[in-house]
Formats: sequence, structure tokens, C-alpha cells
Amino acid sequence: MSKQCSTAEKIDQIDAEMQEIMAELENLISEKYDRMDHEQKTANTEAFLQFFDRVMGQISKE
Repeated sequence: MSKQCSTAEKIDQIDAEMQEIMAELENLISEKYDRMDHEQKTANTEAFLQFFDRVMGQISKE
């Protein structure tokens, strides 16, 4: 039972660390995006939409 508790605690710790890392990454991306000019934002948005379309196309084929 203590091993299960220990494993659950480790999973919770890893989950908390991952959430912290993801929040930090989101902040860094937001800061970088805020510094971009309009053309860069437009190009990045278009690139993301093309990527998203490819991913959705692959998912629908499966």
C-alpha cells in the first residue's frame, strides 16, 4: 500500500512540475508573440493554420 501511495505521490509531483513548465512555456511564447510585428504574427498564424490542417487531415484519414 505504501508503494502505491509513493507512486501516486510521485505522479502528482511530476504532474505539478509539468504544469509549472507548461505555464512557463506559455508565458515565454506570449512574451515572444507580443514582441512580434503584425507581419510576423500573420505569418506565424498562417503557418499554424497550415500545420493544424495537416494534422486534422491525418487524423481524419485514420
